[in-house]
Amino acid sequence: MSERHHGPYEDDHIGEAFETVEALWFWFMAANEAMRSGARYSAGRGDKVRPCEPVDVIRIVERLYRSRMLKIDHLRVMRHYGLRKSAPDPYVAREARAAKIWDEAMDKLYPVLLRKKLVEPRPSTLAEWPQALKEQALARAEEIGRWAKSGTQSNQDNFSLKSIEGGLA
Repeated sequence: MSERHHGPYEDDHIGEAFETVEALWFWFMAANEAMRSGARYSAGRGDKVRPCEPVDVIRIVERLYRSRMLKIDHLRVMRHYGLRKSAPDPYVAREARAAKIWDEAMDKLYPVLLRKKLVEPRPSTLAEWPQALKEQALARAEEIGRWAKSGTQSNQDNFSLKSIEGGLA
């Protein structure tokens, strides 16, 4: 009797795990949009072999929704920003609430995806962050520094970029 495959490749882990939950979600949304446009999904045919198929991701999300771990607000935000291919920015006033909901959803997805080896473990220190995230954090810090310098604060109260750069190195 042959064994049926149920869900992501847990035992026979193949493919490269995603760096973050967000990366997995954006990949899923792009694959889903391509399929809705008529493309056919073939496992292992992309630039990178992934450890799951888009249907595996939707099953995980549906299970979390049915168990009330994810709420309808989480799904709406995930869909909207997934189609936009970027996470909501917590520093933009009209995206602040969506950013909080997005973070909650990603945090609820993370343990399930990690257990199934679909995402890599989160780094515990800044030194372990991928280079792209370090650069993004530094860019955000510079932006905040420029804002602080142009504000009404005195020079003594200004934000110090050097202290942050030292922490990221």
